[in-house]
Amino acid sequence: MQRSTASFPKQIVISSKAIGEDPKEFETLLENLQQHYSPVDLGEELQVEIIAACLWRERRALRCELGEIDRARTENKEIRLDCF
Repeated sequence: MQRSTASFPKQIVISSKAIGEDPKEFETLLENLQQHYSPVDLGEELQVEIIAACLWRERRALRCELGEIDRARTENKEIRLDCF
């Protein structure tokens, strides 16, 4: 079962040039997950969308974290990793 998810990437992807996310990459991720899990009803389709959104946001968080570390290094600031 595959329903229309045309508006879903617009809700997840930040298309700002500063962030650099590409809606087509999210659509590809979602399509790959749909092919892998082959959802058979609306509930499973929604679960696949949730997985895609979580993976996408995790990748965004990692990029932001790496960006902050890189910025701290270029500004010669001490990098504190005491958030754990």
